[in-house]
Amino acid sequence: MKKTILALGADGERADERLVLAPAVGIYLNPPPVGTYLTAGSHAGALRVLNTHYELVVPRGTAGLVSEARVTDRATRVEYGQPLLQLSAALSGGAIGELDGGGGDTDDIAADAAQIPAGMVALRAPTDGIFYRRPSPDEPPYVESGQEVERGKVLGLIEVMKCFNQITYDLPGGAPPRARIERIVAGDGAEVSMGQILFVLDPL
Repeated sequence: MKKTILALGADGERADERLVLAPAVGIYLNPPPVGTYLTAGSHAGALRVLNTHYELVVPRGTAGLVSEARVTDRATRVEYGQPLLQLSAALSGGAIGELDGGGGDTDDIAADAAQIPAGMVALRAPTDGIFYRRPSPDEPPYVESGQEVERGKVLGLIEVMKCFNQITYDLPGGAPPRARIERIVAGDGAEVSMGQILFVLDPL
């Protein structure tokens, strides 16, 4: 059985850091890779407690780039409040400010956090749904940060009512033939809203 539970959020050792903490004692599984940008509602791994699997999601008011995995083994027993991930607020083209911990929707938080540097473009969700970075849980992600892609390249999937829609590198009005993925904004398994930024790309 799989359920969803919020991870705990906390400040890091520096002002530009946040920590994602274990919300319970259990076995921590499937952490997001270093370099993934997480916002409120993003997938932050899974926690197995007895025979139940819980999907961990980032709590409201916590966002940033995964700069360090505090738990590096594939399946590790963790304690309540143990740091799982270290998030850095530093982004290309500037730093994000403090996020409001109350009120506001997940897409509002993401829009505030995802600054688009000059000369770069954002690929946004065409619809509400669940965003996936990989074709199946057993397969690698479609793309990684820093990878060059051509127009039409599949970057991810959005699930809507059990239907999976491919997200390809293209933009309204056309896109440059090639681009480099500067940042992956949406987390794997995160619930996204129409218009929410999924990727930031640097046209080549």
